[in-house]
Amino acid sequence: MNIIILGAHGRTGHHMVDQAARADHSVTAVMRRVPEQAIASPHVTVEQADVLDPASLRGVLDGADVVVFAAGPSNSKEPDGIYSQGVANVVAEMGRAGVRRLVAISAVPVSAPKEKNLFERLILHPILWRFFGPSYADLRLMEESLRGTSDIDWTVVRPPLLTDDAPTGTYRSSTDSRLPGARKISRQDLATAMLDAALDDSLIGHVVTVSA
Repeated sequence: MNIIILGAHGRTGHHMVDQAARADHSVTAVMRRVPEQAIASPHVTVEQADVLDPASLRGVLDGADVVVFAAGPSNSKEPDGIYSQGVANVVAEMGRAGVRRLVAISAVPVSAPKEKNLFERLILHPILWRFFGPSYADLRLMEESLRGTSDIDWTVVRPPLLTDDAPTGTYRSSTDSRLPGARKISRQDLATAMLDAALDDSLIGHVVTVSA
């Protein structure tokens, strides 16, 4: 499979690149800034592009089977529309390139109140929104825009707190509903969940919550 990973140099994205390459997928790792040290894998091609710059995306998505959106802001308190506008730019380029499958990262605190338990609704998530509200608001706009389009086959993956813990090799998930005890997940396990979602057509048009 030909997988395009946007935000490939990020703290989660680089795990996706590594896992996809080790699974013998053909990977295009898209980065805003390409590091001096190249990725050492015959399965990986590196491209420089910025999801907020539509011109830089031209041609990058050609031939993809699935696009994974793992891009994020350098400052989570000032997201600069990277989720909502970035995904809009990517969707437009996917339409030009004839690519339909998209998997995008969101976050558990973006979920509706009815999907949260009492502690999350009244204490935990209001605290998180106080610190990361602009990013969550932008993610919410992104999700709303995806729900409103029939031009692509999208899946949104919502993780809770991300950690740099060692991977467990497993994760729990819930589709379009609350996942009890969703507290944290390692970035490597999230990368696995994202790639699993990219290969699972039954998740098209759904929001998937994942956790350790």
